[in-house]
Amino acid sequence: MITPKRRKNGFEKPYSCIQIVSLCIAILTMLNFSLLCVPFLPYSDFVNYIQIASVVLLIVSSLLTSIFWYHTSVVDPGDCINRDSGVYCEICAKCVHVTCKHCRRCNKCVEDFDHHCKVVNNCIGKKNYRLFIGLLVSIIFQQAFIIIFTTIFIVRLLKKNIKSFKKDSFKGLNPEAIAFFNFLTLLMSIVVVSSSMTLLGMHIYLHFKGITTYQYIMNKKSNEPVQTEGGNTNKNFHKDMDLTKIVPACK
Repeated sequence: MITPKRRKNGFEKPYSCIQIVSLCIAILTMLNFSLLCVPFLPYSDFVNYIQIASVVLLIVSSLLTSIFWYHTSVVDPGDCINRDSGVYCEICAKCVHVTCKHCRRCNKCVEDFDHHCKVVNNCIGKKNYRLFIGLLVSIIFQQAFIIIFTTIFIVRLLKKNIKSFKKDSFKGLNPEAIAFFNFLTLLMSIVVVSSSMTLLGMHIYLHFKGITTYQYIMNKKSNEPVQTEGGNTNKNFHKDMDLTKIVPACK
């Protein structure tokens, strides 16, 4: 039997379809906002404070999102160090930490395994969980800014009747086309920010519960309690490991 290659991070093949689609959506929304929204926002009497604020906020939030996305993707969350005690993974053929789970997509054991994120195409565990939360927060802020300023632009069009605008006001571009792309961007941003806020809320809930996403899902499937990281409760963690070949007992 040929053992699948161990994936180090999210930049290694095979790439996830959701990863590619997410990148395309992020690039398209930022390009549309920068080229077809910001230049046409209303001006003040002296300085276009709204344009300046929108550009600065977009740059800062996009930079933070890019940084968190890159580091969440590039980190190898795998547990590559043999342990003197813990559990034995038959696939990795070594002892690993008790909170490890073997991810079949990445073919590696991940300490404090939370879930395999298809958006970054990488496992989320002890080494990159905080980066993942930072990514969610930065995405929410970035998309919220886009929603706010895109809404300002669309409301401005609706109030003044889009057909009354001259093409000169839009640098020779078709006002209807600009409105359509801004509306499309608004819809995509609403979907992104809604799903990100829901996911962040879930992780806040799980944090207070003291369990991971994987433990929560397996607990829902089996209707059995799970073991918290502190190990103070009388709960069965290894039931959550039934999809792996990890067995207790490294001495």
